[in-house]
Amino acid sequence: AMPDANLFDSVFMYKVLVLQEFHGLTDTSVEKQVGNRLSFINFLWLRPGDAISDADTIWDLREALATPRARCERAPLFKPFSVCCS
Repeated sequence: AMPDANLFDSVFMYKVLVLQEFHGLTDTSVEKQVGNRLSFINFLWLRPGDAISDADTIWDLREALATPRARCERAPLFKPFSVCCS
């Protein structure tokens, strides 16, 4: 059984989403790659036996970040980037 999503560090989960987007992977594919691909393992600072997020946890996080409230809460984080791109 997978650990609860709250047990995963937020930076770790964000990095999983970065890998997924950068490599164009589905939730299921990124789950498999995180467990098998050495470059992903190193990027995420995993050790043998560490728990990894499953496809459902990844989907849940992405959906949670897409809510209007989450967009407002993380807006200050991305404000420096929006100035460059506007």
